[in-house]
Amino acid sequence: MTGSNWLLNQARRESLYLDKLYINQFRNYKENEIDFEPGVNIILGRNAQGKTNLLEAVYFLSTGRSFRTHRDSEMLSWESDSFLIRGQIERREGRIGIRILYPEKGKKEIYVDGEKLRKLSDLYGHIKSVVFAPDDLELIKGSPSVRRDFLNNEISQINPSYHNTLSEYKKILYQRNSLLKRIRDNAVKKELLDPWDAQMVDKGTSIIIKRKGHIRR
Repeated sequence: MTGSNWLLNQARRESLYLDKLYINQFRNYKENEIDFEPGVNIILGRNAQGKTNLLEAVYFLSTGRSFRTHRDSEMLSWESDSFLIRGQIERREGRIGIRILYPEKGKKEIYVDGEKLRKLSDLYGHIKSVVFAPDDLELIKGSPSVRRDFLNNEISQINPSYHNTLSEYKKILYQRNSLLKRIRDNAVKKELLDPWDAQMVDKGTSIIIKRKGHIRR
């Protein structure tokens, strides 16, 4: 079975797809609404018409992040102070709506079926997306950190608890590194590392197991 056929069968089995997309003041889109169909949708257009911007909006709707920039402000239309992305997702359990509002001043707001989410990770899993762009050749040519980031983004959408474990691991790593510096300065005893080491092993093992399982699937 080819990869594309497998993806199509997965989509049919899950009965999940993006039905409608509305974007306002996003990149080169002042206001636009797009209808999609189940299965494969092909987007055609000349250079600089906004094809990649459209894909970026879909990815932003599913993860709350861009795959092109770490600054949300860079996605604002020219002379605009906010942008809005809204999507309607068809699922086997019923239709859901996702809305993301980004104001230039203040924090972005994410709503699922009208309910405001408290944290970004709560968005993961509602609509799953994976981007493959020319820059992703770095997955093969680049450093291991590029591959880890790619896996982390994929798995977090399928399993939000993985994202929480990853966040906890990063906090433990930060605390442990801070403690190491104090040990080198002879400010504290080396034995204080033991509980942090134990926590790193626990969270790190969980992350490795989930990554290996994801790669197998």
